[in-house]
Amino acid sequence: MSNGERRVRMEFLRIIVMGSIVLWWRPSPAEPVSFRARAEVCDGVIKALNSYIFPAVAERMKAEAEKQRPVYLSISDRDVLARSMTEDLRRVSQDKHLNVMAHSELPTEAPSAKTGESDAERGAFAAYGFYDVRRLPGNIGYIDLHSFNYGPDAAAYLSAVMTLAGDTDALIIDVRENHGGLPQMAEMMAGYLLGRRELIADVRERKLDGTFTVERRYSIPMAGGTRYTRPVYILTSHATFSAAEYFTYVLQSLGRAKVVGEDTGGGANSGDVFPLADGFSIFVPTGSIEGAVTHENWDGTGVQPNVKTTGSAALETAYRLALGTVKTDTLSNRESQMLKAALADPGAALKSSVQF
Repeated sequence: MSNGERRVRMEFLRIIVMGSIVLWWRPSPAEPVSFRARAEVCDGVIKALNSYIFPAVAERMKAEAEKQRPVYLSISDRDVLARSMTEDLRRVSQDKHLNVMAHSELPTEAPSAKTGESDAERGAFAAYGFYDVRRLPGNIGYIDLHSFNYGPDAAAYLSAVMTLAGDTDALIIDVRENHGGLPQMAEMMAGYLLGRRELIADVRERKLDGTFTVERRYSIPMAGGTRYTRPVYILTSHATFSAAEYFTYVLQSLGRAKVVGEDTGGGANSGDVFPLADGFSIFVPTGSIEGAVTHENWDGTGVQPNVKTTGSAALETAYRLALGTVKTDTLSNRESQMLKAALADPGAALKSSVQF
């Protein structure tokens, strides 16, 4: 087993262990929080913030939490307490990943971005996030990816998907409804589009002892199948978040894909879930990512599309662009007629798309 595979497996096991530790007891949503538990939650939040990636911002959040402590101690409703804490901490940090949770919901990456569906152990059941894979008229591939799941069979599943899309003339990857997940799947998919192991980002991580480490992140070489070399378009919306933004940002910055749609949500910081008292927990960003090409990231601003349009119009816009890249010199008369009809009315052509 390689070091990379060992690291992925250890992260996978960490997620499962964390879930088994905290999810053994799940309080009723209607059960009020005792005064003692409220105090313990406040203390736990302040302690967990010591791991926040930016120390100066962490100190401001801790000061705000202390200032608001009398307010928190007066709130017995679980959801209201969690929401109040989250709103205060985000107002100070402007970090959309930071989130206090009331019912021990332990997502693998970004609870604020609804990534509970991205748990690695649910990957196979959720088809590893692949909601739809089809071929559009004009031989354009379409992959609707709702989350970046990871698990034991993820590599084989991705290989099958990319094999289906391998003979298309252009590929549209739809992450408009993708709220994040595990970065390994994004890196595996990038491997098929880049065709090699390539440095794509650095992650600066703050450890519990206050020291920092830097982890280099690479596209993961293909587990099977062949490299996809044709044009790639990625569809985005304001809901596109976290690992989906990572995938989009990397492919765009490397010049491998054009992004079509809306500015994305703007959550770039990775982190961990810290259990708190009485079934509460908090997701604290402990890592900051930096693109290998740009030496920047999309936190707060979102990924900016190459072609801006509304989320609802993104598919038809990208489809029209993709059709324009199809080489016509080898097409049969029937294929030429299909391409001409699709270019004339992309909306109608999309309605007649067929599965592979």
